[in-house]
Amino acid sequence: MPNEFSSSYSNLTKKQPVPLIVISFNTSYQSFVRRDFPNTTIVVAQFHLIHMLERVPKQTCVQLMLHYTLSSLEYLVLKHPNEQEFAIVCTLKKFNSKINC
Repeated sequence: MPNEFSSSYSNLTKKQPVPLIVISFNTSYQSFVRRDFPNTTIVVAQFHLIHMLERVPKQTCVQLMLHYTLSSLEYLVLKHPNEQEFAIVCTLKKFNSKINC
């Protein structure tokens, strides 16, 4: 993939300097840009940054949830971080199990 880009943009680097390139987190793109555009500034696309910032806390929460049983209070707090949603879940669980919410 980077070779395709290199052949397409090789003439561009000879004609004019490229001050800024916006790319994704893909390492192939980063290595290509660093090699063929050594004096450019690399910026990560806003979409990819926001997507990562949303995904990491969710993944961390899921990893923590794996340490608890499905009926534990800790699991419920992690699964339902919204207070209103948690209150509804606890109310329903009190009728069906031994959870102390």
